[in-house]
Amino acid sequence: MTNKLKKAIVNKIIIRDMENADINFVVNLGNKTKELWVSNELRFLIDRNTLKRWIKYKEDDELLVAEIANKPVGFSLTRVDYKTAEIVFIAVDKKFRKMGIGTRLLQETIRRLRKKGVIKFYLYVQSYNKRAINFYRKMKFKKGPLCYFMYKGW
Repeated sequence: MTNKLKKAIVNKIIIRDMENADINFVVNLGNKTKELWVSNELRFLIDRNTLKRWIKYKEDDELLVAEIANKPVGFSLTRVDYKTAEIVFIAVDKKFRKMGIGTRLLQETIRRLRKKGVIKFYLYVQSYNKRAINFYRKMKFKKGPLCYFMYKGW
């Protein structure tokens, strides 16, 4: 794809608040995007009911959808606790990657949350997910201390 075509597509991206009508898209994309899975046993951790409640009671959280021509192509889910935000998930449909959609989602998330007084942002990324690590480094995120995700009873 040429840079000119990519730029035309990026200019048509709309970032908007997530709605209940987006739930199936988000869950389906999450289930298809292995980079979001904790493990093969723990695939995408957000189910339809959880997402529906989150949309209804989001308070300061930011739940965003990227769309092109009224078609959702990506999403971001960010949880806020006082002046700190956890970027829980960002995902873009494989057919629409490398077009700046993830960048736009992250930029809009940060812009909105800064207006609400959030000053710190953090996220977790799988150590093998070099594409995501490079993306977050490009967006000026720094590597933090090593941590382990541990779970029981799932």
